[in-house]
Amino acid sequence: MNKKLFLIPLIILMCLLIISGCTNNTETSTNGEKTAAETSTGKYIDGVYEGKSELTAELYYGKAKITIENGSIKDIDFKIYDQGTFKKFLTGDKIKGVEEMLLDETYSKEVYANIQVYQEQCTNEFAGIKKYKEKLISEQNIDKVDVISGATWSNQLFKETVENTLQKAVKK
Repeated sequence: MNKKLFLIPLIILMCLLIISGCTNNTETSTNGEKTAAETSTGKYIDGVYEGKSELTAELYYGKAKITIENGSIKDIDFKIYDQGTFKKFLTGDKIKGVEEMLLDETYSKEVYANIQVYQEQCTNEFAGIKKYKEKLISEQNIDKVDVISGATWSNQLFKETVENTLQKAVKK
């Protein structure tokens, strides 16, 4: 009889543990918004969302356009813009009279015409941007987009921009 009394609480405890393991493990913040744990599972509202990062101290910012289909990230267009470069570095010659420049394949040669190390850095950052987009689509989780050596700066802008943009797409 004593063994049966001992087994009843043990069976109840085991049932509770099994039931708690089967419940939804989604976390929410104090204001009721879903956290990265839930957003990383692909629970987005279908559509096209645009967002951007804050302006850095060097006057750069990231801009993204993310396409969500069937609750998952299907495409991302991410770019970095420079609002502070209106003259070639060191020479002071004006560049096209633009208000901002896109960081692309031509940016480094135009802005840093005679500075090889800066050109290489820009090339690394641009290569990182391409890889970060591919990784986000395959992983569906910004936290799994690892920094690529030589492209740390673009990774930081990419993550901030994507997080800001995906906040608009999270199912509430």
